Amino acid sequence: MRSALFGAVLAGATLVAAPAAYAAHPAVSFRSIEYNAGDRTAEAQNALGGAIPAGTPIAQAQAVLKDAGASCRPSRHEANTIRCLYNEMAATDENFDDIRYTTHLHTADGVVTDLTVERVVDTHSGN
Repeated sequence: MRSALFGAVLAGATLVAAPAAYAAHPAVSFRSIEYNAGDRTAEAQNALGGAIPAGTPIAQAQAVLKDAGASCRPSRHEANTIRCLYNEMAATDENFDDIRYTTHLHTADGVVTDLTVERVVDTHSGN
């Protein structure tokens, strides 16, 4: 009885500790980055690099990017790479900007080894 109770307490402690480790990473939001002035690509690279340092488990890295607004899937063209996309439309004067951030998680042995961020803006005329 005592060992069963200890096992249940230990299991509960493990479940409580896991979110705390995840919460230690700073929150990242592509939307917030997009509406700041300056070099948005560099800002995204720095923010994500801080939240997803080398050695981060892949599932945790994908959770950070999902929380930031991106969706992720394995790259069809690059082995050991996960491609995460964030997309939004913004109205500027009489145009619409299609803003896309692509984050590549380079992985090995179940962890992130490096990441790169690209930002592309396609402007569409509203006329």
